[in-house]
Amino acid sequence: MKKILIVVFIVCISLLNAIDYFSASGQNVTVCRDSLVYYHTNTDDQHWYGTDSWAVKFDFNNYFSGIDSLEFQAEGARVYIPGQQSSDSMSVIFCKNDYNQPDLTPEGILYQQEIQPAAMNFQDWNDIDFSQTFTDTIFWLVVDYPTNSSTQFISASAVDGSHSYFLDNGYYYNMLANSFESEFLFSLQGRFITEGTDLDLITLSWVGDMVPAGEVSPVFIIKNNSSETVHNAYININFICPEEEIDLTYISTGNVCDSILLPAIPPDQTIEYDVSDSLFYQLFARPAQYEVDAELVCVSDSLTQNNSYNDQFNLFIYDKKVFVENAVKANDISSENVWNAQSAILHPDSSLVLNYFANFPDEPFFNPYSLERFHYYDLMGFPATILNGTNKILGYYSGYSDEFSSIYYQELNEGKTFVESDTSYASYNDYGEVEFVVQFEYAQTPLFTDFISGLTFYTAIMEDVSGIQGLPSDIDIQAMLYMVDDATGLLLNYAEPYGDTISFNMIEDFETISGDTVNCSVVYWLQDNVSKEIFLVNSLPFTEFIPGLVSIDENDIPTYQQSVQIYPNPFNFTGYLNISLNSTDEVQQPTVAIYNIKGQLIKKIKSDEIGYFHIFTWDGRDSNNKEVASGVYLMKIESKIGGIVKKQFRKCLLIKQK
Repeated sequence: MKKILIVVFIVCISLLNAIDYFSASGQNVTVCRDSLVYYHTNTDDQHWYGTDSWAVKFDFNNYFSGIDSLEFQAEGARVYIPGQQSSDSMSVIFCKNDYNQPDLTPEGILYQQEIQPAAMNFQDWNDIDFSQTFTDTIFWLVVDYPTNSSTQFISASAVDGSHSYFLDNGYYYNMLANSFESEFLFSLQGRFITEGTDLDLITLSWVGDMVPAGEVSPVFIIKNNSSETVHNAYININFICPEEEIDLTYISTGNVCDSILLPAIPPDQTIEYDVSDSLFYQLFARPAQYEVDAELVCVSDSLTQNNSYNDQFNLFIYDKKVFVENAVKANDISSENVWNAQSAILHPDSSLVLNYFANFPDEPFFNPYSLERFHYYDLMGFPATILNGTNKILGYYSGYSDEFSSIYYQELNEGKTFVESDTSYASYNDYGEVEFVVQFEYAQTPLFTDFISGLTFYTAIMEDVSGIQGLPSDIDIQAMLYMVDDATGLLLNYAEPYGDTISFNMIEDFETISGDTVNCSVVYWLQDNVSKEIFLVNSLPFTEFIPGLVSIDENDIPTYQQSVQIYPNPFNFTGYLNISLNSTDEVQQPTVAIYNIKGQLIKKIKSDEIGYFHIFTWDGRDSNNKEVASGVYLMKIESKIGGIVKKQFRKCLLIKQK
C-alpha cells in the first residue's frame, strides 16, 4: 500500500517579517462614491498586523489616467476597522507629503483625531470630519493603531499596493515594493477642483421584483460637484444576459428607450433619479445571470472618470447545501468547541462538513491535501471556519455560536445555485479500481462564459474519524484524506447535463485513518476560482459503491512501481538537495514543486525527458534565485505514466550554516 511518509522537524531558525496578514472574509464593504477617493476595491480581503502605524498616500496628480495635475479639497476621512474589540485607541492623522513620506512635524500635520476604543466602529467604517477643508495635490492619511495577530488588525483589499505603507523602524515602507499587493481601506471625502462641470454617477440600484419574469427599474444617484447648473446630461445603459441584450421600455407605450435624459442638475447637489414610474426592464422567465453597464454622459463634463457604473447579479432559484469547511487540530479544546457549536446548529440534510487537519504534528490526521486546502483560503491559524467558500470565522470565541448561526441560516435561506439536480454513483472491482461518475444539470439557467471558465470541480475522499484517539467520540467528524481530482475548463453547455468520470484506487491511492474504507465517502463540489463561492456540494458513501462492475482485465492493471528518494536530508547551502524518481515504466516529463510551510510555491523544477530514472537538484533558492529561509519544505512530485498522473509528497529540512 502506498503511504505518504510524514517526518516532523522542529525548526529553531525562522525568518522574521515586519508585518504579516491572514485572509479576511472577502465581504463587500462598499463606500459610496459620493465625493470619496480611495485605492481599495471595497472588499475586506486581508487583515494586517505587526506594526503600530499604517498609511495611504493620495497622489491626485496620478489619480486619473490622462490628467497630470489635479487638486483635491479634503473635508474628511473614513477608515474601516475589523476585529471585535480593542483595548487601544486609534489616532487618525491627516498630513502633508515630505519626500514620499508623511510629514508628521507640527507644521506638516493638518488634522489629527483620537478615537477611543468605546467609540470605535468594528466591522464598519469610522467617519472623521475635518474642522476645515484642505486643498492640495498630495495628502497622507496615517492611522496609528497597535495591531496583533489575534484581536486588532487593519483591513485591506487584495489589489495593487503601490499607495499603502507600513511603519518599520521609523520609516514608512511601501507595500508593493515589499511584494504585498494590498491597499488599506482608507478613504478621503471632499471634491476635485476642476474647471467647468463635474458630475459623478455615484450608484445604481434597482426597484421592482428581482426574480425571474420580474419587472425592474433603475434608480440613479448623481452628484453635481460644480458650482453651476448642468443641463442636457443623459444616461446610457447596456443590460445583457448570456442570451441577448434586454431593452429598457416605456411603461406607457411599450416603446424602447435608448437613453435616459436627465432634468437640470443644480450646483453642489446630490440627486436621486427614480424612473420606476415610466421605465422598466422585463427579466427573463427563467433564472439567468445579468450584467449592467451604465454611463453618465455630459458634453460639458471635465472629469468623466466617475461617470460609469457596472453591476452584476445572479438570479438563481435552486437551493444549495451549505458547505462548512473547518481547519482544525487534534487534542485542541478550541477545535472541539467549534465542533460542539456546529453540531447543535447544523441541519444534516441541508449541509455538509469537511475538516482539514493541516497541522504537521497532527498525525495520523494530517495530510498534504488538507494543507493545500488550508492555504487555498490563506488561513494562518486554528481553528477556522469557512461557509460556502466566502464566509470566514477565524478562531473560537464566546460569540462563535451566534456568528456561525447567523451566517449559516442566511446561507441556508438565501444561498441559491444554478444547478437544478445532481446524481453520482461508483463501481469497483477486486483490485480496488473505482470509477466514480457524477452528473449535474442546469438546463434552465443561461450562464456567462467567463463565469463558467472560472469554475473548478473538486473531488476528494473524506473519512468519518469520530472517536479515534485525539478526537471527541460524541461528535461526527469528517476528515479530508485525499484530493482525487480538480477539473477546470468545464465543458458546461447550456441546456445539456454535465458529466464526468473520475478513477482512483481505494486501496493504493490513499491510506485511511481507521483502517477501513467503510467509513469513507467521496465528496465533490463546484467552486468559483476568484470569489471562492461554492455552488454545489454533495457526497457519496463508499458503502453505496457497486462491486464487480468495473471491466478491467487483470492483464490491463498497471504493474509499474515508483520510488522517490531525497538526499541529503537535512541539507544546507554548501551542497544540493537531490530528488530522484525511479520507475518500472517510462515517466513523461515529471515535475517537482517546492512549497514553504505557508503553502507558497517557492520553485518548480521540470524535466522534458521521458525515461525510467529522473534526478532533480535544488540549491535552496527560489524562482528569483534568492536564498530561502531555514525551515521545513514540502515537495510535490508529479509523474505521468500512460496518461495517468501520480502525485507523491516528501519533506526536507533546510538548515543554514552559521
